[in-house]
Amino acid sequence: MPSEDPGRPRGRVAAALAMAGFLYAIWGYFNVYYVKWLFPGLYVDSILVSSASEIIVIVAFGVFAIRAQTNRYTKIRLVVLVGLVATIWGAVPLLFPFAEPHVGRLPFTPVGFPGMHVPGALSYFVWLGLIFLFGRRVDCAWCCPCVGIRETVGAPFRGATIKGGPAWRLRHVQWLVVGVHGLYLAFIFMPASGLADAFFSAFWSLVPLAYYLSFLLVPVTGNRNFCRYLCPFGSVYGAVSVAGFFKIVGDPERCSGCGLCERECDMGVPVATLIRERGEVRVMDCMGCCRCVASCPRQALESRDVRDALGLRRGERPPRKPVTACGADRRT
Repeated sequence: MPSEDPGRPRGRVAAALAMAGFLYAIWGYFNVYYVKWLFPGLYVDSILVSSASEIIVIVAFGVFAIRAQTNRYTKIRLVVLVGLVATIWGAVPLLFPFAEPHVGRLPFTPVGFPGMHVPGALSYFVWLGLIFLFGRRVDCAWCCPCVGIRETVGAPFRGATIKGGPAWRLRHVQWLVVGVHGLYLAFIFMPASGLADAFFSAFWSLVPLAYYLSFLLVPVTGNRNFCRYLCPFGSVYGAVSVAGFFKIVGDPERCSGCGLCERECDMGVPVATLIRERGEVRVMDCMGCCRCVASCPRQALESRDVRDALGLRRGERPPRKPVTACGADRRT
């Protein structure tokens, strides 16, 4: 069965443009954090070649990704994703920088809303609360620049995502990343020490470096190489999401076994298998994008969060269409 994303750009031209976008984002990061200090003669003093480079390509490619998308739900989500990334990670820090309150001892003061990715910052704890109530999608599906650049710039490489078998079993490496994240939280509440300072320095050097260099692997491993295994924020958010209210539930009797939900999942979650075995998808890896829900031709899947637990969405969901041959009641 074809992908639910038929408007996705394909071909060598689209792939070449995507890699150019990734390289531009990498150039901006290295220009500010490496070239400026190591090779000052090559440094470009421009906001166009800075951390803003990533936001610029997300917005530029986002316009085309949104126009190409035929699934209504995913189109709306991309509009929200691109809009929030441009606003929260771009416009607000640039136009309205402010020192954000935080707890403990941080090696720097979080400035602007991106403190949601700084353990100990005020918005970080607010973010954790929202994720507990509504799921990891609060960040990973609606607001994260990591997802933003991969769902817009990296759209041509979605089909390269490695799934199943060893790739799915490798997900447990996330717990090591969660441990590193927890160590960060521990250090900010401890007295200053050389070990803590070295840890902070390594964390804020290696995490962004791995993040940007992972762009180069996208054509081979697909869009989610960093998100699935190495992102310390996504891993913690995934753990909080599992402990909270978000999940995807399914009706095995409506499922035809077409496998479209698993093909649409960029995180490699075996959606159909989990629905058959548990009746729900409630794993750290699920970023809550709901591509599987939106693509299911038999409407066998639905998302749940705190609103459902409190009975606030009763009668809000449209009635399911009658079960017909797989694909006959396909939504666009």
